[in-house]
This record gives sequence, structure tokens and C-alpha cells, in this order.
Amino acid sequence: MPVVRARGRLDRVTGGELRRAVDRCLKDLPRAVVVDLTGVTELRAGAVAKLARMAEHVQTDCIGLHFVTKGGVVDGLLAGGPFGDRLVIHHGIAAVQGALGR
Repeated sequence: MPVVRARGRLDRVTGGELRRAVDRCLKDLPRAVVVDLTGVTELRAGAVAKLARMAEHVQTDCIGLHFVTKGGVVDGLLAGGPFGDRLVIHHGIAAVQGALGR
């Protein structure tokens, strides 16, 4: 299962870079792709919409897109916004592995 890690500020521009990194992973048709957001220090509103669109795009190919966060404010922005129902959020890579093992 490929893991793409984001670090620093995540905004519209860096969200596009993250999307391209995920798209590169999709070429191998994995069962799932993990986007590790634990290194994100700032999450801008424009990035949340990009993450939701990325999740929709990946799900149309029947591939799971799982986001890993440290919780707190990032979870609130992702899950509490209008796109929250489209995003699968975990609090560790082991949690993703456990969810996929079911």
C-alpha cells in the first residue's frame, strides 16, 4: 500500500502537488493509497476541497484513499466541513492497515 506524505503548509498549490503524487501511485492500481497528513503544519480551506475531490476521483477507480492525521484541528477541518463524508480519516498507519484487513 503506497503512502504519500505531506509536510508543512497544505494549500491549493501544494494540494495540487499532493494530488499528482497520489496519481503517480494509482498507476500501479493499488488496493488503497494512504495520504499521511501528520506532518502538515497548516491546512488551508482550499486544500480541504482539493482533498475531497481527490478522494472522489480515486474512489471512482474503486481504490481506497485513506488520510492519516494527528487529530485535533486537522480532523475538525476535514471531517467537520462540507466534504467530511467523503474523507476516510485514521490516526495512524496501523489503523489504516487494520481497517483494510477487515
